[in-house]
Amino acid sequence: MVKTDIDNVLAAAAVLDIAEVQLFRKAYRKWFGSRIGEDLLDRYFVAYMFAGVVPHWVRDYARQVLDNAARHRLDPVQFGVLPVLRRRARFGLGMLLLQFVAIALLVLITHWTVRQFPALQGCLLPPCY
Repeated sequence: MVKTDIDNVLAAAAVLDIAEVQLFRKAYRKWFGSRIGEDLLDRYFVAYMFAGVVPHWVRDYARQVLDNAARHRLDPVQFGVLPVLRRRARFGLGMLLLQFVAIALLVLITHWTVRQFPALQGCLLPPCY
C-alpha cells in the first residue's frame, strides 16, 4: 500500500504526539528558520484540511520524522518537540495542588470561625496558661 502525503502527516503527528497544526508550525520553522505567521498558517492548513494539499516543507519534515522512527532513532527534541509530563506525573502534581488548596481553605475557615464566635477565642483544651 502506498502512503499518501496526508497519511505521512498523520503518522508523523502521531509519532511526535502533537496535533497536525503543530506539525505544520514545526515543519515551517525547520525549513525556513523562522516562525510562521498565523494568517499564512491558516492558508496552508485550510488547504491541507479541505483539499489534501501538503506543502513541500511539511512533506519533507514528516518523511524525516517517519524515517527516524523507522530506524528507532527518533529524538523528538531534534524535531522541536519538548518532552511533556506524562499523565501519572500530572496527576501527582494535581493532587499536591489540591492538598495545598484544601489546607489553605481549612486555615481560612478556621480563622473566620474564630473571629465570628468570640467564645472560641479563649483556651478550650488543657493545658491553658
